[in-house]
Amino acid sequence: MIQVGKDCTGCAACIDICPKGCIRMEEDDRLGHIYPVVDKESCVDCHLCENVCPVDNAEFISPDYVKAYVGKGSAEEVFSSASGGGLAILSRSLIDKGFVVYGVRYDHDLSVIHDRATTVEECEAFRKSKYVQSDTNHCYRRIGEDLKQGRKVFFTGVSCQCAALMNFLRQRHIPTDNLLTANILCHGVPSPKMFESYREEQKQLFGRKTIGFQFKNKRAFKGEINSRTAYIEYEDGSSRIVGIKEDPFLSFYYHRIGYRPSCGSCRFTTKQRVSDFTFADAWNYDKVDPSYDPLSGVSLILVNTDKASLYFEDVRDALNVKSISKEWALNSQGLFNHPTSLHPRDEEFYALFEELGFSGAVFKLTKLSLFKRVKRKVYALINNVMNTQ
Repeated sequence: MIQVGKDCTGCAACIDICPKGCIRMEEDDRLGHIYPVVDKESCVDCHLCENVCPVDNAEFISPDYVKAYVGKGSAEEVFSSASGGGLAILSRSLIDKGFVVYGVRYDHDLSVIHDRATTVEECEAFRKSKYVQSDTNHCYRRIGEDLKQGRKVFFTGVSCQCAALMNFLRQRHIPTDNLLTANILCHGVPSPKMFESYREEQKQLFGRKTIGFQFKNKRAFKGEINSRTAYIEYEDGSSRIVGIKEDPFLSFYYHRIGYRPSCGSCRFTTKQRVSDFTFADAWNYDKVDPSYDPLSGVSLILVNTDKASLYFEDVRDALNVKSISKEWALNSQGLFNHPTSLHPRDEEFYALFEELGFSGAVFKLTKLSLFKRVKRKVYALINNVMNTQ
């Protein structure tokens, strides 16, 4: 029977592999991170849940095979994407070749879920970063069925999800010849509960419901592009851009508060890879080549397998690809070398959350001054008045 500890990544592969359906995911009592709970009466001790867990069973690809590139699509493509548009362009190319694509989108209430796309239009929902743990939505089981029926599949997710998928398919003895995987370099994930708490507070504060939240906004903010901003859309048709200093969820995320505990000891922050492709922002590449501006959007792309190389050839022109030093790529991004460092007072957040609510806890922990808190309240009041006239 699976033993759940702080190393659990919440990938939920154990649910999809269980032959008795006796595992469910439940939120913890603190920050809402999800963990598997086993119905012991139904469990038959088959140990499949243990074997599918990516924490101790991942198979890694040596960095010796890695080829590194930077690339970016058209201006429109880059603006619509979190980075340089690399993942979106690859997904579109694979759809044209008959692949089904699994990626992450918002649902109707801004919950973050994995889903399946068979058209380019459906893939559009997978664009942009969603800095919340996704509900994998039984995607491992669904991908297994697609592969067994002879379909070609492209799966995108974070490293632990890619490793979990491969474990699931191995345990089910499902061939992976028609499978391509891509992991997105991940700093860590807050829980859906925290994002929901934030949105509910914002609704109370501004008097309107949030229906769209774009992280890594690429519209000008205070005269310049700032990746630590978000573009928020509201039910009444209004919108605004917020930065890390005034928005509590951005502050929460970028201060690394409330991440899943396993993120602080992530076993996938290594030069070894677990997927055919790795996609990330090419941070710091402007120091190598000033003609590339990571803030406006440049994709760092690692091609980790021969299978990936084959399909990558078809998108090189659309991405204006440039081959770069593998050594630079694997050493320039901290997450290829060590896990995210969680906020030093992270453990205090729960008590503050219980006492002060989400925003109050964030501002208390990040020491937002009284002046800035009052300024934020005044801004909200002005906003409400303007939107009721």
